[in-house]
Amino acid sequence: MDERISSAIDRAPGDDAEYLTRAACNAINRLVRCLFAERLLDPNALLWARDERQAWFPLWAARRVLHFTDLRLAPAGTLQNRGQIEVLDATGARQRIDDPTALMKEVAPSLAITPAPDGLEHLLRDVDNSMRNDILARRDRARWTAALRRKIAEAGAPGFLAYLETSLPPHLAAMTLDQWGALEGHPFYPTWKAKPGLPPEDVVALSPEFGVRVRLRIAALRSDWAYVEKMPHVRSYSEWFAENFPDLWKDWAEGLK
Repeated sequence: MDERISSAIDRAPGDDAEYLTRAACNAINRLVRCLFAERLLDPNALLWARDERQAWFPLWAARRVLHFTDLRLAPAGTLQNRGQIEVLDATGARQRIDDPTALMKEVAPSLAITPAPDGLEHLLRDVDNSMRNDILARRDRARWTAALRRKIAEAGAPGFLAYLETSLPPHLAAMTLDQWGALEGHPFYPTWKAKPGLPPEDVVALSPEFGVRVRLRIAALRSDWAYVEKMPHVRSYSEWFAENFPDLWKDWAEGLK
């Protein structure tokens, strides 16, 4: 594991062209998953090859066919695209799809529902926004990776995990490793999702993938007005807060008086 993480840290950061390519690939893969998961495209209409990797989806309305070079069944009845997508027309000509807009324009006439007049436009605008956020996050990650690479070299550590083990207490080392390794976020709900209406500087200032620290306010709420979910070992939220944030709790208790 240490070697795999260290090799990722050692790779030189890419440029914006590479980030754009990755962002477009991510957007296409998310669209494929969502289109089939939401039954906007019927997964039962897929024609599978014997290797259960290649698949074809007929677009009857346009007399065209989508070809997936590597499409895989995933948990919860979802589909994950891990290869290229191309469209075949009635003459057998093939055209590779490298852009989410091109994909949506191909499948739009074959969707199970008819979008609102501006529905496709709104969707593509959100997809474009998420791609911009993706690129912002990858730029920031490249800077973070370069900084980590310098710190590892300065510490003379043999790798990333060894550096974390010797430079940070266990809980902070675990948090750093989790944050570095989880930039993509949840596989179905990545952190760099669309944030319409936020300019890039606000996306950077408020989004967790940029390592931001946001000031929180503490407020009082009657317990019978709230429903609180907590881990099994937590008996009381107030007790947990007092134990984990004793200084804040002391000031809070004084303030309530």
